Amino acid sequence: MNGEVPNIKKWVVFYPVYINSKKTVAEGRRISLAKACENPTCVEISDCCNHLKVPNAIEVCSCVICDAIVEMWRRMR
Repeated sequence: MNGEVPNIKKWVVFYPVYINSKKTVAEGRRISLAKACENPTCVEISDCCNHLKVPNAIEVCSCVICDAIVEMWRRMR
């Protein structure tokens, strides 16, 4: 990114629940159970993005409450 500050507001939002094998489709899982993983964390997803050289940023939003904790999400291009 050549030292520039990226405009992450235009990136795709990726929530850990999308790939959580413990969640149902109704609860937000978006992939098949065969490809899902158990309780992924934002840090684990960030590590995967970094390994694949996918630009990413972790955001924490106090206005989104899920399962009684602050939901963290991934933004990826």
